[in-house]
Amino acid sequence: MIKIKHFVAIVKKPADKDEILSALDYFKPDRVTLFIFKDSLRIESEDVKKWFLSRLLTLEVLLLDTKALTRNSFILTLDKLDAFQAIAIPIGNHRAFYKSVPLLKKKGIKIIHVSDGVIDAFSLFGFCMSVKWKNFKSLFKLVVMYFEFLQGKADYCFFQLYPLPACLAKHTLPLTSKTAGVLPKSIMKLILEKKVATLLLPGWGEDEADLQKTFNLKSNYCATTKSKHIIINGQQLSLDTFITAEDVIHLGIIDRIYATASTAVYYAKLVNPDIYCKVLLNGYLNRQYGQYYEYFFRKKGQELGIEFTHK
Repeated sequence: MIKIKHFVAIVKKPADKDEILSALDYFKPDRVTLFIFKDSLRIESEDVKKWFLSRLLTLEVLLLDTKALTRNSFILTLDKLDAFQAIAIPIGNHRAFYKSVPLLKKKGIKIIHVSDGVIDAFSLFGFCMSVKWKNFKSLFKLVVMYFEFLQGKADYCFFQLYPLPACLAKHTLPLTSKTAGVLPKSIMKLILEKKVATLLLPGWGEDEADLQKTFNLKSNYCATTKSKHIIINGQQLSLDTFITAEDVIHLGIIDRIYATASTAVYYAKLVNPDIYCKVLLNGYLNRQYGQYYEYFFRKKGQELGIEFTHK
């Protein structure tokens, strides 16, 4: 534990909660400044503020416009804040973030990497191949990115997928804050009434109905979304807050997961190695990012006992 006065963090999604709160447990700040992405559909300031209700500290939530974000504009934004001693950044999420790390380190600021999920569990080479490799024309950019990430590594990552190492940090540490599993009572009651035992994790070109059809599911399932909804046996229900897949997994009632290439599948296997997980790969991530994304996802997933099918 390192005691500091002021801590800064960039929050991009609800699943960042325990990683950031674990960093706060480590640094014990008196004051926290949080940035959330402007116009984000995945997180809202009022939801983030609820994370800190039980903590005695001064909290400020600001907006960060990523559309015009550069290294210089990011550093200028940080320079307007009162002096801070540590910052949590999703380093791999934007070039401005990892290009800023060496400058921040020169100022003596401790850097915490807020993971972007399963891709951070790949090797650094695998990470770069997954986000950059399109063809041989991209080789030069890939090599440059690799060395930029080497220089831009964080000091720590409080990794949701610990004990897997996070490739964008020098030291990977376990979570000390584990708040997953806290669901509204009405949703808990319905999940138990419907005897839900299967979790669907849609995304990457496949929605809940696609997975339900692919794996021939008719009942006793739920699906999480990136909005304030949950789907139970095909019925979409509105919520007052975001629910993550990790929240549902932590209930201890899920014994099967059918998914696209979701971080939560890895998380489920690390929490409970006996849980059955099957992932549908459809080529979407290879087209969207780099041609080896699904290769590295499958390679690491098979080591954990995850099964795969292709479309």
